[in-house]
Amino acid sequence: MKELVLFSLNKRFRNRMTVIMNLLLLVILGFATHIDWFMNIENTTICLDQSIGRYHERFLKIRHDGLKYETGNEGTNVLCFDDGWVLKSDGKLDEKVVEKIRNDIIGIITGEYYEKADLKTKGYIDEYNKITLTQLCTEDEEDGNQPWVIVSIVYFLILSYSNLIANEVVYEKATNTLGLILTSVSERTHFLSKILIAYLSLFLQGFALMIMVSFWLIERYLEDRLQGLLAFLVRILPAETVSSVMETSSGRLLFTALLVMAGILTIQTLMLIFFSGFTNSDDTGTYQGPFYLAAAAGYYFLLIKGTAEFFKAPFSIILSFVPVFSMIFMPCRMSVGDVSWVETIISLILAASLLVLVILIGMPVYRKRILNDRKK
Repeated sequence: MKELVLFSLNKRFRNRMTVIMNLLLLVILGFATHIDWFMNIENTTICLDQSIGRYHERFLKIRHDGLKYETGNEGTNVLCFDDGWVLKSDGKLDEKVVEKIRNDIIGIITGEYYEKADLKTKGYIDEYNKITLTQLCTEDEEDGNQPWVIVSIVYFLILSYSNLIANEVVYEKATNTLGLILTSVSERTHFLSKILIAYLSLFLQGFALMIMVSFWLIERYLEDRLQGLLAFLVRILPAETVSSVMETSSGRLLFTALLVMAGILTIQTLMLIFFSGFTNSDDTGTYQGPFYLAAAAGYYFLLIKGTAEFFKAPFSIILSFVPVFSMIFMPCRMSVGDVSWVETIISLILAASLLVLVILIGMPVYRKRILNDRKK
């Protein structure tokens, strides 16, 4: 089995197409980690007129992502005081930028009043500054991006790897190499080697992806400690989403990876057993078409309906414990709410149990289909 597995992995990862795809993936990841460079999003510059000269020093100490202040009155955006605070601009500025400038003005004026106030007034100002507002959201809009990302990644893996080993068996039949292989190994060994190849393929590709991502993140960290990339993400995504992704625990990532791997291996094994009786790729494509259509329909359904409330509903909770479905619903549940470790472990045990059951039941079926094909 060892030689068969090593031969298949060597053929899969050292062929020209795989090498080109991995190089392309490396370039795409490099572009993604430097996207703020390519997007070329410049800071909005606000020039400070001499009419507010006494506030220049305070404005210049303020730091914002996407907004900076400088002295002078020759820019496209000039802040001055003329019977009130006036922002002169050649074009319409973004409302978020205007709101930041307004808050900066309020903060500077409040600071000036505070410095001149007596102790009693300072106490009132301190109480004013302590006022906080807690927002209770009925819809978790800040978590809406995470399920979408998880669903997209899982469906990409399903469509990329679900029929990988099944197509390989059909190829071996079409090229008359399966008979040669079975003269050296048993049908049982061949079946188990295909499952092991599927597992190692996912693991090695994931490991290679981790190395690529780590390489670019380290390279970007040495450049500017990721400040430019994080600032860009904060601009295009809600700050809560960025912070929640950064704070995702390694335990959740590990359980998500194990659930996804168990689900994909189960699909691959079922496909391997089903297509083991086919002898040409045309027949295989005829039956794979409906599978891809069903997967695409499910993907777009989750994109439309996959809100935080959807993944917290009883229907989603039940599916998070159903093997294969759990590789989508359990990670999405973890991203939109608190899921106990007990629930996650139970879901993983059920997914692994189904995989083992499929292997045990499918092994004699696979052997029978292969033997029938050899007799023919």
